[in-house]
Amino acid sequence: MNNRRFIYYFVIALFIYLVLESTTYALYYLRQDKPLSFSELREQRQVIAREKPVSLSGEPGALENPCYTEVLHPYLGFVRAVQEVPKGGEDCDAVDLYAYEFGFPDPDVAIYSRQANRVIVGIFGGSFAQGLSLKAEDILIDELRLSPCFAGKTIEVLTLAMGGYKQPQQLLTLAYFLSLGAHFDVVINIDGFNEVVLPATENIAKQVFPFYPRNWFGRVEKFDPAMLTFTARRDQLTEKRSEWAALFLNPLRFSITANVIWWAYDRLLSGRIANLQIDALEYEPAENTGDTVSGPDFHYADDEALYSGLATVWKDASIQMGRLVAANDGLYLHFLQPNQYVPDSKPMHEAERKLALHADHPYRKSVENGYPALIEAGRQLKDEGIRFHDLTQLFRGHREALYVDDCCHLERPGYGMINRVIAQEIRGILESAEAGCRQ
Repeated sequence: MNNRRFIYYFVIALFIYLVLESTTYALYYLRQDKPLSFSELREQRQVIAREKPVSLSGEPGALENPCYTEVLHPYLGFVRAVQEVPKGGEDCDAVDLYAYEFGFPDPDVAIYSRQANRVIVGIFGGSFAQGLSLKAEDILIDELRLSPCFAGKTIEVLTLAMGGYKQPQQLLTLAYFLSLGAHFDVVINIDGFNEVVLPATENIAKQVFPFYPRNWFGRVEKFDPAMLTFTARRDQLTEKRSEWAALFLNPLRFSITANVIWWAYDRLLSGRIANLQIDALEYEPAENTGDTVSGPDFHYADDEALYSGLATVWKDASIQMGRLVAANDGLYLHFLQPNQYVPDSKPMHEAERKLALHADHPYRKSVENGYPALIEAGRQLKDEGIRFHDLTQLFRGHREALYVDDCCHLERPGYGMINRVIAQEIRGILESAEAGCRQ
């Protein structure tokens, strides 16, 4: 009798468990529009369990990656702390997460002298340029090799771009490497987004000179009580999120219901961290004091004056880069990077739109107000003799998904399209009668 009762209750419990598992699976599928993957959620938990706190200086919702930290640099503002790739890459899965000898995410960055059988291509800019170089440099090299100007030559592409860099950091990086004896045959500068977005959302909000490196307020220890409160709350939420992820790395990982419970609460914690980060970015301290942290005093009468001023510094820095490169017998090309918040710049299916476009994203206003100023400044660059190219409409006829986030970054095919355009421009210049394959 006892055995029968045990079997009866066991069957009832098993039935309830199966109903619960199937119901939560269906709810997850309806919410995510894809089946639940045990392996995918386990991998997410493994990453979250070892995460560092959210960077209050980064993009809303972004996490500091455990593979690198940023450190101050005496000339460039900041670089990454040197960290070699762990053997097997067990903790990190992308080469651009590491930093090498000069603090850039490219092991090939070094001081190269001029050689007749070698072409040195330097790519400058922010994280967009970094992705362009590291994720699709092979496409650039293959396209360049189509020109007889590169026959029998080794092509070295150096990633001198860094996430968060904005002018005049590209100019200073170029000058710094030239001062160390570096030679560049071709310099590619692809930027614009950071120049109008980051000053408006970070430095200016903290009463810091807009042309200082991003989040200078946070980098040089000027945390007032409000910022300390943001940091403490951030650390608390991040620790809770890591502990929650670690809890479900045990046998609970085999339960659909447990996985969905973890996923739902993790999204809640992640959202709280993202909102906290936005609050920190929008927090405005006391007015600019003109000290070494805040920098020179500045004032813009309105948004039009602000974005016009940002575009002017961007333009003037590019002109100086062009002059430096020309003085060292190199070729300089400047490209305005595309962005999804430029109106009517790319058709999108629903899935890409949900991923890449958010009406309340803090960067959207700066793109919509700042890019027209950049485009106009780009016309002035051409008048100054700079080989400038506006890529904002490059994706206008492409419906395939290209953007990977709601900021600005692309899938490899998108970067590949840009590198083909860049290579075509370089080939055309070098093969012209005037240049005569001088490289």
